[in-house]
Formats: sequence, C-alpha cells, structure tokens
Amino acid sequence: MTLQKRFKSNRIMVVLLFAFIASLTTGCKQNVGTWPPEKVAPIVAKSLEISDLSLVKTDAGMEGTGKRADGETMTVKVTQDSANNKFSWEAKGDRGFFEAGSYALQ
Repeated sequence: MTLQKRFKSNRIMVVLLFAFIASLTTGCKQNVGTWPPEKVAPIVAKSLEISDLSLVKTDAGMEGTGKRADGETMTVKVTQDSANNKFSWEAKGDRGFFEAGSYALQ
C-alpha cells in the first residue's frame, strides 16, 4: 500500500472516529429545559403524586391539571429554564395544597 493510500484511509478513520465521539457526547446531554410536555408531565406527576396530569405548552412554559389520590384537583404551572438545564413547577390545589419543586440533570 502506498503512503498516499494509507493517508487517505487514515483520514477517513479519523473523520469517522470524530463523528462517533460527537454523537456520543451530544446524545448523553439532554436539556430538560427544552423538553416537551409529554416528557415533563410524568416527572411532575410522580413528585406531586398526581394522576392524569396533562400539560400544555404556553408562552410562559406549561400549564395543566390533575387529581391527587384524595380527590383534590391540582393546577400546575411549569417554567422551563434551558440556560440552567432545568424546569420548575408550582402546584396549587382547590383545597389549599401548595407545593413548588424543580428537576434538573447534572
């Protein structure tokens, strides 16, 4: 094999290696501050012990409602923070329940 053919095959291998490494590093980092409602809702629902939480996108983030096991209806507002890779929520119940929380990947 000539030196020119070896260089060409090595260059292809280097390009493929960089493409593989780039795909691994970008796939591992998820920005939860940009997640859609269907990915956010299960996390919020589990934290608040809410069943049937449905969230819809709004200008300020997301909003939705759900029910706690005791029958209290919850109104949830979610604020996404893509700069800090997190989202936060506030939940208010029709019987006075209130809870705030957040979720982030480190």
